[in-house]
Amino acid sequence: IAAAQIQSWRSQLPKLIKEFSRIPDHRRTKSVTHKMTVLMMFGLFSFIFRLSSRRQMNRELTGPVIFEHLKKLFPEIDSIPHADSLARVLEKINPQTIEAIHIGLIKDLIRQKKFKKMLIKNCLPITVDGTQKLYRNDLLQNARWCERTIGHAKQNKDDEKDKQQYIYAIEANITLKNGLTIPLMTEYLYRENNQLLQTNDK
Repeated sequence: IAAAQIQSWRSQLPKLIKEFSRIPDHRRTKSVTHKMTVLMMFGLFSFIFRLSSRRQMNRELTGPVIFEHLKKLFPEIDSIPHADSLARVLEKINPQTIEAIHIGLIKDLIRQKKFKKMLIKNCLPITVDGTQKLYRNDLLQNARWCERTIGHAKQNKDDEKDKQQYIYAIEANITLKNGLTIPLMTEYLYRENNQLLQTNDK
């Protein structure tokens, strides 16, 4: 199933591979084992196959059988990196670089009229909405997460409410007639620009 699905995306991959190769690589040349293109393709696979953790990525994508099939589909891949290698590279890449590649791909699809049969009143609507991505109880080390208090005051803890940290984002999506939505752009809400703390308006 995955092989058939990937084959349908094959027409878009040459451009993606070319764009991935242009991303600045800030690693030390002597310590580089995997090319930037391979790392970014590995990250793309984790999204395509809906793998939600590094452990799952390593388990599902590094096996010899999986590698053999991926090699047939993508001769450009000469090895499968560890998920931690991808995480270290992504920490140093400007997210806007990846976003620009994504938007370029969407523009190509529009120019090729791939959405022609799914337009709404001959238009390609973009919907914008806020959504919570993650939350965790208590306050941990990352100071950029937004904070809030939940529940009622507790009598046995000096009447303090429970605290949570959360990640909230505003997303712009292309919305098609069949209900399919395609992510376009995402803006994350950080503590220093947390408009949700201002109760006058949303």
